[in-house]
Amino acid sequence: MIEGVFRTALIATLPISELRGAIPYGVLVEKLPWLLAIVVSGVANLIPFFVIMTIAPHLEILLNKNPYFKKKWLKLLESARKRFLPYRKFGKWGILFFVGIPLPFTGVWTGSLACWLLGFSIKESLAHILGGVAMATVIVAIATKLGGQLL
Repeated sequence: MIEGVFRTALIATLPISELRGAIPYGVLVEKLPWLLAIVVSGVANLIPFFVIMTIAPHLEILLNKNPYFKKKWLKLLESARKRFLPYRKFGKWGILFFVGIPLPFTGVWTGSLACWLLGFSIKESLAHILGGVAMATVIVAIATKLGGQLL
C-alpha cells in the first residue's frame, strides 16, 4: 500500500496529471481508501506551488546575468505575461477558479506560474491556490466516484 501512496503522490506532482489523474489513479488502480487518496493527492499537488514560487525568482536572477539568456528569458517572460494579463483583473480570485476548475493546463503548475508572473507573493497566492486545490479535489473526487460506479 505504501508504494501505491508514493505513486499516487508522484502523479499528483506531475504537470500534466496533477490531482486530476492522481485521485482516480489512487482510488481505482491502487485501491487506496478514498480519504487517503484525496489527502495524498491534495498535499502532493501543492509541492509544485512552493517549488515554482521559491525557485522562479532565483532562476530569473541567474538567467539575467548572461546576456544571451537574458534576451531569450525576457522575450519568454513578456510573452507569458501577456497571456496571463487578462487574468490580472480577476486578481487572486481568478487564480482560485483557474486552479479549481479541473481542465487541462489549469492546475497548480500553471496557476503558480501565473501568480509569479503577475507578481503575487507566496503569502498572497497560497490561500487562493489552496482554495483552488480544494475545489478541484471535490470535483475530481465526485467525478471519480460517479465514474467508478459506471465501471
